[in-house]
Amino acid sequence: MATLALFFCAALGAIHAQPYDDEGLAAQFPPDNCGCFLRIRPGATTRLQALLLLHTNPWVGTITSNNDGTIAWTWNGTQPAFLNGRSARLMIDEGVVRWISLQTSAQLADLSLAFGTPDATYFFIWQVSNSSTLVLYYFEERAAYYAQQFEASTSVLCPLTPAKLWALPITITLPAPSDHSSLIRVVRKAFTPMSEVCH
Repeated sequence: MATLALFFCAALGAIHAQPYDDEGLAAQFPPDNCGCFLRIRPGATTRLQALLLLHTNPWVGTITSNNDGTIAWTWNGTQPAFLNGRSARLMIDEGVVRWISLQTSAQLADLSLAFGTPDATYFFIWQVSNSSTLVLYYFEERAAYYAQQFEASTSVLCPLTPAKLWALPITITLPAPSDHSSLIRVVRKAFTPMSEVCH
């Protein structure tokens, strides 16, 4: 029994000694960066500059310029592994990029391990009725990281367990808004306890 216990402890120690692999997430959003992604900076990069940067980026596949002012693109398979979401797009207003949105395969747990506690978290609870008058509760949470200049969001239908929460994929949006407190409740801690809001 003692030998088995020692073997089990050694195996656990070896697992914990392995470096955490965030699939390139933290490297793309270092602290105190320019607030850029793919060298595109919201509030400064023009539409033509953004298109040129996308066309010359080795990760980008097909680019689509839409009538609603957005530019969307696909990945070609050489991008970091966390960039495997269905949507990557940016919004143009008055000829300048205003925001960038990236659906990712990174989970909320990856976000916490890569960047730690967010500067602020915000959550919404929506009540939705479908055609059969069944009432559904929809939960959305956002986490702002001001040093990295982005906001991460995730959403799901209730009920929601802590394990399910940590496995939710995130969408990253640049830049991070400075404040949501005039619109929604502000929770200044790591992440909202699900038992309180989505059960």
